[in-house]
Amino acid sequence: MGTVPDWNEALMRDHVHVRVPHGVGLTEDGELVEESRCRCGAVWTRTYRSKDPTAE
Repeated sequence: MGTVPDWNEALMRDHVHVRVPHGVGLTEDGELVEESRCRCGAVWTRTYRSKDPTAE
């Protein structure tokens, strides 16, 4: 008989990252920061710079 697979291992083997928006904020330099997370714990951060550095 074969062994019973570890469910966490089986789930992660077939896992597809789903980026769920987690938060948006501004840095002191005026950059927009967007954070997304997956249910597995992976985190992505995107930073957007303003085309006009003098804009508030």
